[in-house]
Amino acid sequence: MKRVMPVLLLSMAVTAGCTYQHVDPYKQPQRRSSGNSDRVLRVEGSSVILGQAASRPVSANALLDRVDTLLNARDHDAAGELLNRFPEIAREALLDSDLVRHPVAPSVAAWLDQKASPARGGWAMLVDDRSQNPSRYTEYDQQRRSLWIAFRKGDFQTSTTVETHSAAGGPTPWPTIDAAVLKATALLASGKPDRAAVEFEAAAKHAMDWDQAVSERYFLFSALSHRMAGQTTQAEQIELQVESLSPSRLLRINDPMVLRLALKTVGKHPRSSRQNSASPRMIHARLGEVELQRGSEQAALLSFRAAESVLGDRPRTAQLRLSQAEALIALDQEQPAVVMLTGLAKGEARPEALVMLGLIHLKRGDVESAMAMLHEAVRLTSANTHPQIHSDAGLALLSVGQRDQGLQLLRSARQSFKERGEDRAVRQSLVNELRFAESEGDSNLAQKVRGELSASRLTP
Repeated sequence: MKRVMPVLLLSMAVTAGCTYQHVDPYKQPQRRSSGNSDRVLRVEGSSVILGQAASRPVSANALLDRVDTLLNARDHDAAGELLNRFPEIAREALLDSDLVRHPVAPSVAAWLDQKASPARGGWAMLVDDRSQNPSRYTEYDQQRRSLWIAFRKGDFQTSTTVETHSAAGGPTPWPTIDAAVLKATALLASGKPDRAAVEFEAAAKHAMDWDQAVSERYFLFSALSHRMAGQTTQAEQIELQVESLSPSRLLRINDPMVLRLALKTVGKHPRSSRQNSASPRMIHARLGEVELQRGSEQAALLSFRAAESVLGDRPRTAQLRLSQAEALIALDQEQPAVVMLTGLAKGEARPEALVMLGLIHLKRGDVESAMAMLHEAVRLTSANTHPQIHSDAGLALLSVGQRDQGLQLLRSARQSFKERGEDRAVRQSLVNELRFAESEGDSNLAQKVRGELSASRLTP
């Protein structure tokens, strides 16, 4: 399973030996007024990202605002990555009568349609129809608001009596699906899991021809509700309708709720027909990755530890402990992370552990130790086999003024990303080098990198 580096912001100056300050990854970094150009180094994804502040949307409205900002800045990759982390929040936003009028709603709808499997989606159709025929959705919106008011008050018993209707005559099933899910939620919360199971199953069937991921989500909810009601046979019948979670498909699931449901249903009831299914160990590990990407570091740590406690050899224990160290760093618990990484640096995960230790030492201002660790990690690997390590080390060297070697490592890693067809990593590498050139005031290098971005059609 692909290693996910931690979110770690380091405020770095050009010259070596300066003090490195930890920055809250969910706030814009503060720039110090000085003669040198400060740089921000963020460790996340497959390699370090230079000069980009992280963000964590806390609501559907915040998500749309952030996507709008990124699209206006022509950073389409970052916008897509943000939506990829929060697909269920994106769908929720388009069902909200106020948020669906947000200027970025059509773009979000188009993204959801593109990701849908089968590629039908229907979200763009919904947004367009709501704009053209608002009266069709009046009753649905009123009922939806009434339900949410009851939910917020904790009045689930009353909310089960609220009638839920879809938008009659609409071109997509999403209002119908939403109405069934809201009713199921109220029934489940009010202690009626058997009735909730029926509503969740209805929602799943409506979504089958539009987006398989959404359909499976509600089939799993239905199965869990049946189990809560003691209806094991019905639960197993529902589970048979859920496509097997293969290891390759697991990496495309970014909804933590789906992964938790899989652990409670499919993951606990393996069948001979699911011999190629992902193991509970793999599901726990993927859940940890997703939670870490979404900024839920404590939940991520617990998931990685749960994965380690389950028997199996995928992912490797060393990989899971690297992931635990990443979560600890994100939680500002550096010392336990250092202890764990020091142990890992003596075994098979030595290069990866050395890179993470090196970045921690850079943050602490111990440049000499950091450089020794980063150089050793590079010596133990090649750009062809470990481009992430070489990219991260290259950016770290650039941050302390070792320009020539830093650029060499960055470019050799970029070539490896290109050969692997990892376009996003190639683009990020070029953007990193462009930001470095701009911070140095090197107009010739900046112009050259912009030309590469333009020639490769990867212009941000």
